[in-house]
Amino acid sequence: MQQVIGLVGLGAMGGGMLARLRETGHEVLCFDANAQAMDRAAGIGGTPATSLAEIGATCGIILLSLPKAAIVRAVMHDLMPVVAVQSVVVDTSTSEPETTRALAAQAQARGFRFLDAPVSGGPKGARDGSMSMIVSGDATALDQVRPVLVQMTAKLLHIGSSGAGHSAKIANNLLCAANLVLVSEMAYLAQRAGLSLGNLLAGINAGSGRSGVS
Repeated sequence: MQQVIGLVGLGAMGGGMLARLRETGHEVLCFDANAQAMDRAAGIGGTPATSLAEIGATCGIILLSLPKAAIVRAVMHDLMPVVAVQSVVVDTSTSEPETTRALAAQAQARGFRFLDAPVSGGPKGARDGSMSMIVSGDATALDQVRPVLVQMTAKLLHIGSSGAGHSAKIANNLLCAANLVLVSEMAYLAQRAGLSLGNLLAGINAGSGRSGVS
């Protein structure tokens, strides 16, 4: 029998992860501060938790899908005292390396592990298991949760010690933002030159200027 997985954060990404986990046969205990998100989760098979403490006391694997580092810290403040020894918390949020390293050290002192595992691929990737996940932190803990993570991802990379994953995610987001700006400039160029944007994109994507954005 598969263990119950905890999931904190049921927004666009967390909701997609929940659907994928349920589809692959996992029981998922869910929590979100937003009551509507909790209702949606229940509608796709998630089990609503009464509190973060219930998730910490029940689940050996806990996934976080939260908007920013401050909320990760607040959630972990409540989870830290109740997470069972040898459990693993996997933070898929876009957070900060300093926050991650501090939380990983606190978790280790309490006998469990905290991995940073930011993701790319958007809600669709979360829903269909095609997203990419960059993990850093304790390799043994990763091996412990790998059977679950491989069902959620198409690419799963371990890139080093705690905080490296969130550093990589920040770098990825910077490159993505730069590409968004440049592709928008290309669209403006097409408009001014009287070119079909679709045709111009086809040409760009056939050459070395292509990117994930284009």
